Amino acid sequence: MTRRYALPFKTALPADLDLGAWHYEREPGVPIRIDESIAGWDYLMQLRLQREVAVKTDRLRATCGLGPESDIIIAVTILSPQSRYRASHFQSGFLKTAYSLESIQCQVDCANLAGSIFIDTEVVLTKNLGPRKAFLAHFPGSRLFSERIAVELEGSSSRMPVEVAKFSEQFGWLSAPRAPWYVSCEGGSLHTPVMKALRVYLNSDESAFAEAARRADPVIVTLLGADATRRVLLEALNEPGFLDDSKDYADGTLGETAVRLLSACFPGHTAAEVKSISDRDGAKFDAAIQSFMNVAPHG
Repeated sequence: MTRRYALPFKTALPADLDLGAWHYEREPGVPIRIDESIAGWDYLMQLRLQREVAVKTDRLRATCGLGPESDIIIAVTILSPQSRYRASHFQSGFLKTAYSLESIQCQVDCANLAGSIFIDTEVVLTKNLGPRKAFLAHFPGSRLFSERIAVELEGSSSRMPVEVAKFSEQFGWLSAPRAPWYVSCEGGSLHTPVMKALRVYLNSDESAFAEAARRADPVIVTLLGADATRRVLLEALNEPGFLDDSKDYADGTLGETAVRLLSACFPGHTAAEVKSISDRDGAKFDAAIQSFMNVAPHG
């Protein structure tokens, strides 16, 4: 069987590009420079990213040993390892002029993200019609330049993945068209990323409740947080491996989240003891969770 492989090839130098800083918009038309995190992070928001990238196209081709007939583009990919999200969010047209300036704009649904994200900006070869030469890029998809930045999503550990849905149509099987919210926790395994397993759905027909949740009303946050915590813990407590204190779960997984919540809501208790409480006295189990999750101001 013939194997196709590529030898190392020449790549661009940082001096072949001018990379502007990444910015995000919390409000339309008000860009905020990204340093290491995004302040005011919220899973209900749409993350709008932008930056300016200038490519000294002729110089870059010369550095890489490519002729003018080669086609190259700029591409941006966003990755969120904890939620297993990876998607291409921008591709430029072919860079033809000697100096190509691109205004990059990306938008991503924050409900798909968790923990941190990586933003990759790359210059990619899409076609090279010239003769194939050793140590020069030739295959489509060859990356001539790559830059990655890591961004922490501030407060992500205390946030919930939230989506808005029309219950009367999208959740007809619930037979609860006027329910303000619904928590789904269907991991199948405690090693599943919590951002994949857990979803809090807000009913768009209950607009007052959905709007209060968007504003992070303390009472609504308590209700949603307590219900989501209850579902995560019940999911974990039904797993024998969780009850026997085998809690070797990777960061960001359903199991790791359950371990943290168990310790916070039921300090000093083993998983087996908490399971006994939930089976014997469900009201007490719920009250302990509600007490811990209560973020409403006192006084």
